[in-house]
Amino acid sequence: GHAACAYLGFLEGHALIWQAMESDVPRETALGAMRESGRALLSTYEGEWTEGEMEEHIRDLARRFGNRALGDSVYRVGRDLPRKLAPDDRLIGALRLQLAAGVEPANTMKAVAAALRFRAVDESSEMFPADAEFAAFIETEGGRAALAKCAGLDTEGADRELADNILSRC
Repeated sequence: GHAACAYLGFLEGHALIWQAMESDVPRETALGAMRESGRALLSTYEGEWTEGEMEEHIRDLARRFGNRALGDSVYRVGRDLPRKLAPDDRLIGALRLQLAAGVEPANTMKAVAAALRFRAVDESSEMFPADAEFAAFIETEGGRAALAKCAGLDTEGADRELADNILSRC
């Protein structure tokens, strides 16, 4: 949810997470992605949580993301794309769990697509070094190659339809 908010917030020009949470698309996409993961967790770990507990947890996270006092930047939350798009990390790990549980991951795919376009800079107008390298890779090789390299997707084989679906949201 946090990273999804950062990536969609960046695309709308927001510098801070609380600003993104006050904007419809980043907020609703982040909430949607968290609910997709919540449904997958409820299905995978049946009996561990109730739907109500999961929804309350999601609402609590959303309140924290929207906390102006924290001043969390989109740059800080979203940076280090190669790590955050790794096969078992935030977005791709959640996406795989959702698919395995039979949950339609529309919002999570939208967040992954936004991550491929994330180019946030720090106070010195510099991209995080790993993100600058990742952006250069995307510019020369394309989003499909980035999904294969970072996310470990078989973009020409078993994961081709998934990759196509993600890339269609870019």
